[in-house]
Amino acid sequence: MKKIAVMLFVAIVLILSKINHLIVDGDTFWAIKVGEWIALNNSVPYQDTFSWTVYGNPWVAHEWLFDLLIYLSYKTLGLYGMTLVVLVPITISFFFLWKLYAAERKSLVLTIIIFSIVALMLRFGIAARPQIYGYMFFAYFLYVLVNNHKLLWTLPLTAIAWANFHGSILLGIAMVFLQFVYEFAYKSITEKKIYIDIKLLLVSILTPLFSLINPYGLELWKTSYYLITSKVNKHIVEWQPPDFKDISWLAVYFTIIVTTVFVCYVTKNGVKDYKKFGLISIYLFGTFYEAITGVRYLPYLVICWGLFMLMLLPGDLLIQKHWEKKIGIFYLLIILIILLGTGKIPSSLDDAIDKETWPVEAVNHLEDKRTFNDYMWGGYLVYKDIPVFIDGRADVYWRDSEVFLDHGNATRFLKDPGEIFDKYSVDQVIIEAGDPLDFYLGRIGWNESYRDETAVIYLRPY
Repeated sequence: MKKIAVMLFVAIVLILSKINHLIVDGDTFWAIKVGEWIALNNSVPYQDTFSWTVYGNPWVAHEWLFDLLIYLSYKTLGLYGMTLVVLVPITISFFFLWKLYAAERKSLVLTIIIFSIVALMLRFGIAARPQIYGYMFFAYFLYVLVNNHKLLWTLPLTAIAWANFHGSILLGIAMVFLQFVYEFAYKSITEKKIYIDIKLLLVSILTPLFSLINPYGLELWKTSYYLITSKVNKHIVEWQPPDFKDISWLAVYFTIIVTTVFVCYVTKNGVKDYKKFGLISIYLFGTFYEAITGVRYLPYLVICWGLFMLMLLPGDLLIQKHWEKKIGIFYLLIILIILLGTGKIPSSLDDAIDKETWPVEAVNHLEDKRTFNDYMWGGYLVYKDIPVFIDGRADVYWRDSEVFLDHGNATRFLKDPGEIFDKYSVDQVIIEAGDPLDFYLGRIGWNESYRDETAVIYLRPY
């Protein structure tokens, strides 16, 4: 129970350290609005109802259950409810990560250190977004597939929840399939005979079938695959490779690469379980490839990296006496610093919104017109019941539509913004004050109707 309490405590501290930053982009805002729509209509949306550019177009809300949950939590408990929606999956993730890491039977101090480093790196992924449930399901699948085959029967059932919380269910299906193929190949090579694990084969069949128990059926798979493979998503920051000009990204990736290479070199003869080592190596290099091509995959890499490190590091490392007391004092100091830096915890979403980031005042001055908006602000406008040109539901704008590309062409001046505004009969533009479009619209004669330090609104001249 003490270890479980420690995991819960670490999760709470991490949440507290980010409670003022749980909203990292507009996705949280539109998720609340979609959840409200689901609650009011007793149905998931099958068509877009929040934009004016693709209104009525088919839409697969592949995270509908998260949207409903965060709306109901916010409606009932305010920002504390939203915090709970984040805290629960993070705590469950940490619980199964601890069980996964502790199963390596290394010194307690070493396990705590690796676990804490992983938890700290996972802080990048903590936000009020459905991805955190993807991390939770990934951690559970990994724990079961690597360390507890007695729970294999739970994976198809868990796949139902995963498929309705987030489109990353394809990752879970791939994990089960990889396990079956790896077991088959390893046994066939080492024992020189064909070996088929019937239980694992059955789970490999049932997991994808059970994942189809969602309102969209096979369309969920198609949408998820399209999101992963479409080159259009590279226009979105989280799908792009890490920007190593940012010291925080550089530090994380540098730490993972250097420690992995170093530990592999100094412990090259320390592998005891080659079967497990081979499997985790596949996970490590697979997630590394994904994380180096898109930062959204970093949490999956970090989880696999922690397990890989514990497998290679000597079991008696840091087993000396009194280390527990020293490391306990060290972590208490870190926790104290985090809590002191948390500041006042906001009681409502409006209090948590950074008025220097979001157009809080500007939206009150928007007219009922065809509005061209900043991509990041789209979700906030949806939350305020304002029909948008575009928002973070990128797939609804780039499938069977040129809206996503046209928006990017206008904001990056790859085409004349005026021509794109004419194409869609845009009457009103709300963008960040000081944006290049700000200067462009002023120069070509659009009428400035509102300006503050965050946003500026322009109206088409008639």
